[in-house]
Amino acid sequence: MSAELAAGGHTVAAAATTISDASGNFTAASCTINPQIGPSSAAGKSLTHSSMPGSESISIDGNANPIPDGLLYTCAMQIAPGTTPGDYPLGFSSQAQDDNALPVSSLATGAALTVSTCTGDCDGNGVVSIGDLTRVIGHFLGAPFPCDSANPALSCPLADANSDATVSLGEVAQASAHLLNDCPP
Repeated sequence: MSAELAAGGHTVAAAATTISDASGNFTAASCTINPQIGPSSAAGKSLTHSSMPGSESISIDGNANPIPDGLLYTCAMQIAPGTTPGDYPLGFSSQAQDDNALPVSSLATGAALTVSTCTGDCDGNGVVSIGDLTRVIGHFLGAPFPCDSANPALSCPLADANSDATVSLGEVAQASAHLLNDCPP
């Protein structure tokens, strides 16, 4: 999971996100700030992450220097043992402040986290379709990974079976095998 800033002409000096998970199945295991806005950059920002049952809070702040548009942070999500495959809704609430600590925006949205035990099962429905395999191959050939923010329907984070942020030929082969022989239970 990652967050990006699109300030829309505003000067943003701090940003915060709260992620809510009613199922209690997910936690942000580790979060890292984009080095281009981190402590040793011109923006000079730091990341703070706190976790409570069903809620994750991530904030980017520091001095009054503006944060440029782009990637803020990335978090690896940990799935609780015994979580059954499927889609799990998540809620997101974001706030941004200017260099005088005044709010410039607030946004609440929803999304879903897909859990599957099947490499290439892009939509978490328990099968790999031709469309899923096409997305896996697209990632292998260099399509943005793990998420294409311009067109999320093209994304397939479940193409990356070993979570190394790349899709290998072996992972394409696993997805192809699941297309032909169904996914493991």
